[in-house]
Amino acid sequence: MNPPMATAASVPLSPATMPPFGLRTVIGCLGMLLAVHVAGFNEHVTELGLSDLRGAMHLGHDEGTWFISVYEAFNIAAMAFTPWFYMTFSIYRFALFMTTTMALLSLPLPFMTDMVPIVILRAMQGLSAGCLPPILMTVMLKYLPPPLKVFGIGGYAMSATFGPNLGMPFEALLFEHFGWHWLYWEVLPLALIALVMIAYGLPQDPIQLSRFRGFNWRGFLVGVPSILCVVTVLYQGDRLDWFRSPLITHLTFWGGAFFVGFLIHEWHHHSPFFRLQYWKSRDITMSLLALVAVLIICALMNEVTTTFLEEIKGYRPVQAAPVALTVALPQLVVLPLVAALCNMRRVDCRWVLGIGMILLGLSAWLGLWLTSEWVRDNFYIIQALQIFGQPMVIIPVLMLATLSLGPSDGPFISGMVNMLKGMANALAFALFSILLRRREHYHSTMLLDHPGMIHRSHGVAAAASLHETLSAQATVLALVDVLVVVIVICAVFVVLTAILPGRVYPPGKEPRDPAPSPVSQPASAPAAVF
Repeated sequence: MNPPMATAASVPLSPATMPPFGLRTVIGCLGMLLAVHVAGFNEHVTELGLSDLRGAMHLGHDEGTWFISVYEAFNIAAMAFTPWFYMTFSIYRFALFMTTTMALLSLPLPFMTDMVPIVILRAMQGLSAGCLPPILMTVMLKYLPPPLKVFGIGGYAMSATFGPNLGMPFEALLFEHFGWHWLYWEVLPLALIALVMIAYGLPQDPIQLSRFRGFNWRGFLVGVPSILCVVTVLYQGDRLDWFRSPLITHLTFWGGAFFVGFLIHEWHHHSPFFRLQYWKSRDITMSLLALVAVLIICALMNEVTTTFLEEIKGYRPVQAAPVALTVALPQLVVLPLVAALCNMRRVDCRWVLGIGMILLGLSAWLGLWLTSEWVRDNFYIIQALQIFGQPMVIIPVLMLATLSLGPSDGPFISGMVNMLKGMANALAFALFSILLRRREHYHSTMLLDHPGMIHRSHGVAAAASLHETLSAQATVLALVDVLVVVIVICAVFVVLTAILPGRVYPPGKEPRDPAPSPVSQPASAPAAVF
């Protein structure tokens, strides 16, 4: 494979001009981490209080679903193309601008009742919020010294483990005690703190507007609509009954065709947004597939717990919050410990990855005993296994994806990793919707065919009670089927971990004569990001 071409325009900061590492840099990195968590909190607004938001804004059910999918579509599209823009406008300025935009757009949202401006503002919020995770990934790996890079990876991993599990309880508290308006306004004080930390701590690398002369306009104009179409299909497909809907059919055909064309174009373009040639590396292939798998697993497990507690037991969001906090708060201790473990030369991160997948599979296996009699306390042991399983998978996966590359590969892999991260959440949403609806229909039919059921349905009250009982039991059985799928995914990736990736060493602890990376640039090429 031909190595990527390095140009002067792709070099924001060289090692000679890199500012010295110190407390100020740490504050800037933590500010960027806080900004990403704020973006994650903002993402869950409509998921948590959609019913109340629809009522206050006079929106119907169908309109409410578009409220979510439009935000997610622009969020994921932004992740794919952000690295080019932060290299052009500088990480410092681009991070400040996007964090400010995300926060300011939340001010007018509670006062709007018309669907069109609401969707436009949420789309712009999704766009600005989607730009922040790729910046965080680059900041952690660019500004931290080699002995701390694995801990930087752990910090980025918090956006996938700590943030989502903390965001829902935090927003549930605001929702219950301060009203639905604060579901939007919660980002304002946190974003202000993040902005101060970023402005103080991050180095001010130079603007490189000359990069626009070589901008990949064709890839951008083809890639953005294709990603928007694909994500919309994943979020709206099950509600519209997939290919029975002309809208889903057209979006799938045209979006899929454009996306394939976009991938072909990126493969051959001299200045792509990300390099598909990385998939020739076993380490990167395994890491990207495992990243998608573990995010799907975590999302499915979370949906199973939330759906059961809210639909079967009738819990309010604030009542279900302690279950999510069980996973979130221990991450503050477990994530650094796992990062320190993976930072040891004698520890093979592939073994950590395999053990983490086993723990997640065991967590799903314990859920197979789920019944309608379970309450919140029954989920704590399942959550306890996820406390260790999630970081033990995420951190090794990110190590395999980033540490096997050369210094100039950073922007390309950053966009790819973050786009796949967003796509994984969309895939999880679609997969859960399909499994829950179809398996619920199947179990309802099987239960109705039971010989004893017909004798219990005499009278209106008895029929209503029977319907309620059957509906609840069918939902429980469908949720168990979802957990079976999770177990299968975990088992597949335990096997793949054993046979696919090669070993990756922590920075500064490689063997004396390391094998050259199959995807990195030559040693003489200047450092672009990492």
